[in-house]
Amino acid sequence: MSIIVFRCVQRDDLPVRWPEAAEVLAPAIALWRNRHTPASLLAALIDQQLQLWVAILRQAQGEDGRIIAAAVTQVQDWPGGAKECAVVLAAGEGHDLWPEWMADVKAWAAGEDCDLVTAIGRPGWQRVLAPAGFVHDGVALACSLGG
Repeated sequence: MSIIVFRCVQRDDLPVRWPEAAEVLAPAIALWRNRHTPASLLAALIDQQLQLWVAILRQAQGEDGRIIAAAVTQVQDWPGGAKECAVVLAAGEGHDLWPEWMADVKAWAAGEDCDLVTAIGRPGWQRVLAPAGFVHDGVALACSLGG
């Protein structure tokens, strides 16, 4: 029997976990109009500007298996005083488990003195994260300027 473990990847584990996580996140990275590359994300993760979360399929023997889902968060201090933890990328399997996994992100964010957790993504994420207390909070619009 296998179980799924969701956790924040520690900085020392990034070299081992990042290649597989980057592969899982590739579809989300592609949707975000070249805002990041796998290399720029890794650099920001190493500099602790971003945090990497992974869902790992753990084998019956207790050994870590493959990463089935991943997310990237960013903590932002706003001039008005709010401190936000934003889920800026998420992808992978197990959509029915994301609300449970977001409980871990919310607990971590509370420990970092964040006031709120937000998620940025395609419209389908609203349905996926609603059970975790996420509500529609506006619309992001984009306009490509050439190229």
